[in-house]
Amino acid sequence: MNKTLLTFCAFFIFQFTFSQTITVSGSCTDTDALSDYIQTNGTDTQNGKPKYTGVNSSSNDCSQYVTESACNTIANTKLTYTIEWSGSNWEWVKTTTTGSFCVWLIEECVPAAQTGSDTTQSSREVLASNPADTPTPPCTGWTGDCAPTLSECATLGLISNEFDNQFTYYPNPTNDKFNIKFETPIEELTLNLTNVLGQVIMNKTYKNSKHIALNINQPAGIYFVKLTSKNNKEAYIKVMKN
Repeated sequence: MNKTLLTFCAFFIFQFTFSQTITVSGSCTDTDALSDYIQTNGTDTQNGKPKYTGVNSSSNDCSQYVTESACNTIANTKLTYTIEWSGSNWEWVKTTTTGSFCVWLIEECVPAAQTGSDTTQSSREVLASNPADTPTPPCTGWTGDCAPTLSECATLGLISNEFDNQFTYYPNPTNDKFNIKFETPIEELTLNLTNVLGQVIMNKTYKNSKHIALNINQPAGIYFVKLTSKNNKEAYIKVMKN
């Protein structure tokens, strides 16, 4: 289980959980897409990364309708807005679903799928995308028919740590030197350093390493360190370069 630990001292040991809510602003002809997006229960994921659902998405909760007439007159079109990882890109998606969603069954309004009578059909529209391979949706750099800007960026870059072998890293922020130290040597480790646009700055494999010393000789800004072990466990570190 991930824990959130913020200790301001000479170095840090971090195991962070992701921020659960982000706000999308910017420009889009579909203004309902511009809203807060929530990662349900803080655990909703797709392709190994957080999935966020817009608060302006249509409700699919049939149980809120307590009469047969209300159940049978539910709108036949529902809109769902999500920000999700496709496996190669972050995508801001609008899904339009049409058909019969709810049916009245034994004094209760239930999902049509529960009775085998679900006839809904869905169409998917990508409003914007971003190729940055970051642990959570990047703040800028999106392209498409809409031009979103994501807020809460300060909390979106927190670490996701799947490693059994604990590590420390310091200093953060850094002027250029950045150290990662493991409790025990890692048999094989791949390090990937990217900027906020997803551009790869460094990609290097280390073997039997306990201490990795980086020189981030780049302009000031935010950078992401992705660590991947031989058995495909991953950890992300958000680094601030002064």
